[in-house]
Amino acid sequence: MSIQFLLPHDDSSRSDEFPNTYTEEVQSYLPNNDSSSESNQPTTEISGEGSESIQEGSFEKVILDCIKKCNTENIIDPIEILRCASTYIVQGRPLDITSASDTVEGATNFIHVDREGVLQSAFEKISSLENPRLILEVSFYGELASDLGGPRKEFFMLCLRKIQSKYFAKGLRDYMSADYEVVGLIMGLSMLQNGRVPHYLTEEIIKETFMTESPSLCIANLRAGFAKVRLFQIGKELPAFVDLFRATNSNRLTRKKLISLLEPSFSEEGSNTRHYENAAYRTFSNYVRIVASGRRNQVALGNILQFCMATDEEPPIGFAMHPSIQFVTASSSSKCAFISFREYMQPSCDVSYTFT
Repeated sequence: MSIQFLLPHDDSSRSDEFPNTYTEEVQSYLPNNDSSSESNQPTTEISGEGSESIQEGSFEKVILDCIKKCNTENIIDPIEILRCASTYIVQGRPLDITSASDTVEGATNFIHVDREGVLQSAFEKISSLENPRLILEVSFYGELASDLGGPRKEFFMLCLRKIQSKYFAKGLRDYMSADYEVVGLIMGLSMLQNGRVPHYLTEEIIKETFMTESPSLCIANLRAGFAKVRLFQIGKELPAFVDLFRATNSNRLTRKKLISLLEPSFSEEGSNTRHYENAAYRTFSNYVRIVASGRRNQVALGNILQFCMATDEEPPIGFAMHPSIQFVTASSSSKCAFISFREYMQPSCDVSYTFT
């Protein structure tokens, strides 16, 4: 048996006169020039899930509509609040494709970043975005992957890892307090664009960010970053949303969850093809079991998912196109079966197990 890995880069109704209901504290975190900057933006139609299309004028009015929808429909699940917020806030082309035949059209914030210096690149590019509501389109230096969702997820995953190590692992860094505004903006964009959620924030930091009246300078700047994409405002007005930051067992990638995510597409039971597919899949299943037991040194379950889907955990809103395992029959000159992971990016990411 030989194992071959082929890895190109992964690539409701609304009121016309809805009054401003932000609390005074939330109002203090709104950008002073918000109305003037928004007035220069083109009108964009945003389609809410299960609701009528709305015309986006004032960003604040959109957020208030989002909060009103959650309150009116009694949406209290933090993931559903995030889903609603993403629907209202994010502009441009769709977050992810839903089938391999989909084409992607629409405006994006295109950024070209250095994989080796991803956090520095992120700070330079994210801090200069004119309209942070537009979906990111990410390209890594020297890589040809077309971003249909995967490179963006990988970008946010890499950024949030670096942010954890540099800004939170050893406590807040007061001497770098100014950086925390961009940190909050990157975190907010990641969440809204179905990237990673920063589950590593301590309970103390979560409470100080969304509940304390007089936060430290680092937290005040972190709060300001969240406020730029209005997640601070949503967290203040919809307290259940804050639970999304708290790490729970449901967030953890387990062997069972990984096997469930990567669903195999088998041939007819009893066929010769199914025999080889079973053999290939059995090898994969055994490998997952070994990794889950910690017997593969630094390889974790998240690395397997990352290899297939460009992210090491399931996005909070889920995968728009469910990942699957496809079996491809080799040439007639050799009897073998291939197990292939097909991502919804171009070029595809393939993993092949070959049995001769």
